[in-house]
Amino acid sequence: MFLTKSEIDLHLDIAQRVSRESNIDKARVGCVNLYANGMVSFGWNHLPNKKKFDTANGRLHSVHAETAASQLAWVHGIATKCHYKFITQEPCLACAKQALAEGATGVIFEAPYGIVDGIRYLCSHNIDVVVRVKRPCGPDLYYQLSDWYENMPSNVKWLETYKMYGIPLEYNIEYGGML
Repeated sequence: MFLTKSEIDLHLDIAQRVSRESNIDKARVGCVNLYANGMVSFGWNHLPNKKKFDTANGRLHSVHAETAASQLAWVHGIATKCHYKFITQEPCLACAKQALAEGATGVIFEAPYGIVDGIRYLCSHNIDVVVRVKRPCGPDLYYQLSDWYENMPSNVKWLETYKMYGIPLEYNIEYGGML
C-alpha cells in the first residue's frame, strides 16, 4: 500500500462527508473509490426510490455505499481495475466479493461492522486491507490486516483484539507513503 497518511485521511474524510447523504439512520455508510487514472467516484448507502426504512413492515434491502460508488464509475465509463476503496465501515461479504470482482487492490475503512467475513474474504484474495483508528487524543493509528484472517478467531472482539492481528503501518519519510 503506497498511500500517504494525508491521502488516506483525505479520502476517508470525504467518505464520512458522503455518508451524511444516506437515508438510513441506523448505519450511514459512505464510500470513495480512487482509481489508477486519478478519477474518483463516491456513493452512500440508501434505500431505492427514496423509501424510508420501516422496521414495522420488515427489513428493506439497501443499496450499499460501495455499489453506489461503483455505479457512478460505470455510468461514466471509468475502468474499475486497480483502485482503492475508502469506506466508513468494514465491508460486508457481498461488498468484499464486489471489490474483488471490480479489481480493487486495497480497501481502507474506519469503523468495524462486527462481522469479519468481508475482511477474511479480501485478505484471502490478497487485497490489502487497512483500518484507520481515530483516537480522541494523539494521532490516528493505521493497521494493515492482510494477514489477519488466518489466525483470527471467529468470535473476535473487534476493538479489543484487532491490534493483535494487525500490522501497524508506519509512515516512511524516504518514500513518502505508508509501508
